[in-house]
Amino acid sequence: MAGRNFLFVPGPTNVPDRVLRAMVVPQEDHRSPKFGELGLACINGLKKIFKTEAGTPFIFPASGTGCWEAALANCLNPGDKVLIARFGQFSHLWADMAARLGFQVEILETPWGEGAPIERYRAALAADTTHSIKAVLATQNETATGVNSNIPALRAAIDSVKHPALLMVDSVSALASVDFRMETSAFGTFLDRDLDALGTLIGVLLAIHYARLPDWYILAGIAYYLFACEEWWREKRGRSLHPLPASRYRRHVAVVQSVFIALALLPVTVLPKSDITAALVMIPVLAGFLRDWWIVAGYDHRALSYE
Repeated sequence: MAGRNFLFVPGPTNVPDRVLRAMVVPQEDHRSPKFGELGLACINGLKKIFKTEAGTPFIFPASGTGCWEAALANCLNPGDKVLIARFGQFSHLWADMAARLGFQVEILETPWGEGAPIERYRAALAADTTHSIKAVLATQNETATGVNSNIPALRAAIDSVKHPALLMVDSVSALASVDFRMETSAFGTFLDRDLDALGTLIGVLLAIHYARLPDWYILAGIAYYLFACEEWWREKRGRSLHPLPASRYRRHVAVVQSVFIALALLPVTVLPKSDITAALVMIPVLAGFLRDWWIVAGYDHRALSYE
């Protein structure tokens, strides 16, 4: 066929010309010192894509199918039980491969066009009191249907029932385009969430003490702690908690409130005390927490459908 051959398939995608031109270089001798440097540069670069610092990526001279087989064969023992949801051609093929390799495969049949059924995963793991399930398999983006699955929610579901199963994720058609975090430390979560909340509360208390904000603005300062207490109480009563999806609105509101409190605390009078201004800042903050609680409690079915 004359001219350029364009790919009209879910993957792989067409490679941009500038990337193709960058690849037009002489082949590197695999025994030269530069080859080792090249390999390390590739591995370190992949860490940024997987958003990991502690993990070590492996480079496979194979398709995603080869990675499936390598993960199953090297991380599990013959006869081990795996749990997987089948909701598209690629999740079907992964389940089929696991069966052909001699693993016991428990399949969560899911209508094609839907994502990984988080609550069904949670229920299956909760019922597995003997921990016979050794791995949980999930396709982040089902290429056959183009549907994304909420992998952080799946990780949270596994943790919520304290199941030791290994989570394996096929992110072949999602990586670098859909958010994927190989690791999220508890310490990082503490710094990002708990210290932010503590700083907000201290700032609000100081602003109220110096009469720069009305007393009722304390609601904005304690909103996070009320939210955390409700989470704790719900978990203590054995009720499920649904993870929050990423939200730019949440971050933008937090930035506005931080700037507002900082201006209120400036020694120079640049922000006169105003109940109207305080209300305009506080209302979106409280509305955001109420919206998040609605999701966490499982009442927002639109947000839960992403799971």
